[in-house]
Amino acid sequence: MKKVVSFSGGRTSAYLCKVMIDKFGIDNVDFIYMDTGAEHPKTYEFIRNVNKGFGLNLVCLRGDFNQPLGKGHSYRVVDIDCIKCDLAPFSEMCKKYGTPSTVGKWCTSRMKQEIHDMYCNDTYGKGNYQTWLGIRTDETAWKYRKKRIYKIHGGNKRRRERGRVGFLGWAKF
Repeated sequence: MKKVVSFSGGRTSAYLCKVMIDKFGIDNVDFIYMDTGAEHPKTYEFIRNVNKGFGLNLVCLRGDFNQPLGKGHSYRVVDIDCIKCDLAPFSEMCKKYGTPSTVGKWCTSRMKQEIHDMYCNDTYGKGNYQTWLGIRTDETAWKYRKKRIYKIHGGNKRRRERGRVGFLGWAKF
């Protein structure tokens, strides 16, 4: 079964990339990133540095939301040099579905999880992959309670003593 790291662009997620390479080998793990076009420019710089530093061959995906209402969205694979803070995917989603709110929470589901699932099902076949996430300890885990999702948690020393691994200070290349 293929192991797929859903790389968020954060430090814990980058650490997971390194752990997966060390544990399973670079050829046995695929790395994907879902670009919303709404990250800080330094995050995009960090993503490129992690990709280059670890040799990830990162697959970058952007949602394609230009279909008419009533027709689902899709994705497109883009070069890592094309990911940027331009708000394009986010703006397309807002035009189609309205602005996200506490009632209409679609940012993570439609812009990341659904894009991830579509790509992985198309690439590996439904049920033929495991998704791995690096999640900060302070991030809500209820979003990720799905089958085939494996997690490592980053956090502080106190939490590490309770059995979770902490990664404070791990940020620079």
